[in-house]
Amino acid sequence: MSGPSAWDVSGIVGGAVAVLGAIGGAFAFIINRADRKEKELNARLENRVAELEAKDDKREREVIALRLAFEIVAGVVRRTDPANPELARAERILEAAFPPDLSTPGDMLAMLTKLSGT
Repeated sequence: MSGPSAWDVSGIVGGAVAVLGAIGGAFAFIINRADRKEKELNARLENRVAELEAKDDKREREVIALRLAFEIVAGVVRRTDPANPELARAERILEAAFPPDLSTPGDMLAMLTKLSGT
């Protein structure tokens, strides 16, 4: 018995190349699909982050407006009834809920300080 013929070897090699090509194609399909999914998820994530940042900015403006509105009304109460315990209570509640932070513009912090009388 002699070894495999050249045709047998070429058939085996051709079959192996075909199988490896099919496996490589399957991997390429899976990788391309994963890349596409990743790009879609990144786009969705970027959109969501932009939405949340816009909402956060809006909420920050609302908090500042509420604080300024309170200070305006509190100023009137301070002039008419400076010892009013409810005024002090309201100030403590607002300070606990909405403490001024470093991102609040300096001129606004100065105005809040001036309005609160501290």
